[in-house]
Amino acid sequence: MSKFTPTPFLTSTGRLLWGDLYTPRTTDFDGNPLVTKSGPNAGAPRVVFDFGVAFAKRPGETHFGQSELGAIIWAQGHKDHPQSAPRPDFAWKVTDGDSQVYGKPYKGKSTRPCDKEGYPGHWVFSFGGGDAPRIVNHDGSAYILDKDAVQAGDCVQVSGSVVGNEGASPGVYLNHRFVSFQGPHRDGRIVQGADPKTLGFGAGPQFPGQIAMPAGAMAAPA
Repeated sequence: MSKFTPTPFLTSTGRLLWGDLYTPRTTDFDGNPLVTKSGPNAGAPRVVFDFGVAFAKRPGETHFGQSELGAIIWAQGHKDHPQSAPRPDFAWKVTDGDSQVYGKPYKGKSTRPCDKEGYPGHWVFSFGGGDAPRIVNHDGSAYILDKDAVQAGDCVQVSGSVVGNEGASPGVYLNHRFVSFQGPHRDGRIVQGADPKTLGFGAGPQFPGQIAMPAGAMAAPA
């Protein structure tokens, strides 16, 4: 049981930018298996359901602590870790979408937040937990049970809590509980991983002697 008392929150509507609400992640971002780091189950395999949601910066906001959700997180971090919160390595679980600083390489690539789809002009908060979030409709009156009904690029609200962590690296946890689907985004859904539009489909023969279409094939509708 945590020695800290969590503070509940309900976010405004933001855009889901990355993560999977239905399938847990079993490895870290370097490909190593996730394991419990402390306590009686230290070393045991674990899973995490994590995802990032972008919230538009309001005029005049220059620090995430000035945002609605950021103010709650900022207060919790300083309450639970008053000595560590001022440190530059404190894990606030938030990214400045306009940052031009290159992040930690992932799968051989290192990118700046400002170059990622949906990041510029936003604070991007990272939510996580060991259980899948419960997904509901726009007002919470019904559960959405269809798998993959909500995907990256959609607009959502998140209900959860923030609490200081108790590990060796100081920071906070943004624990999700419910995700409410508020609707699609005008820019559509976000392709995670390889973009099929860049793979060369429909470009014709790729190898010497290869025919463009097999006998009997008809053109697909647009």
